[in-house]
Amino acid sequence: MSLVDAHIHLTDNEFSCYTDSIIPTFKAMKIKVCSVCVNTQTSSRSIRLFNSPVSRDTIAQFIGIHPLYANQEDVVRFQLLLDTNIEFIDGIGEIGLDKTYTLNEYSPYSKQKEVFELMLQLAESHHKPISVHSRKSLDEVLQLMSAYDISGVLIHWFSGNKEQLRKCMDRGYYVSYGPALVYSEDKRVLLRKTDKNRILTETDGPNKYSHCFGDYPALPSSFLSTIVKTVGELVTMPYEETLEMLTVNWHQYVGRRL
Repeated sequence: MSLVDAHIHLTDNEFSCYTDSIIPTFKAMKIKVCSVCVNTQTSSRSIRLFNSPVSRDTIAQFIGIHPLYANQEDVVRFQLLLDTNIEFIDGIGEIGLDKTYTLNEYSPYSKQKEVFELMLQLAESHHKPISVHSRKSLDEVLQLMSAYDISGVLIHWFSGNKEQLRKCMDRGYYVSYGPALVYSEDKRVLLRKTDKNRILTETDGPNKYSHCFGDYPALPSSFLSTIVKTVGELVTMPYEETLEMLTVNWHQYVGRRL
């Protein structure tokens, strides 16, 4: 059994000074993570850092184009990067839609949809799972994904309503909950209504949380055990059984054992 973080940005600059110590720490603490990227630059950095056998038994490597960067990225360059390194890539992410980025046409929604659909096509053709961003856009995300046959879908940091959650469960999607579960009653209500075999935990590091964990950058080594304990309390399972459930879910989502 392991602690599992289904969504963390290890290629973020916030973690650059920890790079040499992150993998040994994860190995020592039996932590498995999905490291997600936001653009071609962070995807290239991920490949430089995590293509080695030393990394691959601890880190599932996801590369993708986040909706924030949809209007800036060279998708041809990204696709070449993916195709060239496909044997080392475990999934596509972070990808999706976000209406908060459309102000002043910084990332037009039409462009976000175009890039998101390309990411979905790549995931389907390469049989890779995806990690999906859906802030203020979950209905549109669900509608677009209905046309694709993708091996594993995670709606990261689930913030939809009960009806949207049921639709995700009916489709066999995974949803992940992070540090907000410790203090948010809304998140707790949603988790109780989530099928146990579709629950995953995440930190979304290096995000900081002012309501818990002292506003420090999120790291699995310091945050995950508290999130797992909270999950266990909400689904009325002992800590060890909760850990086992989450480990099984994580391996099924990623599609390989680490």
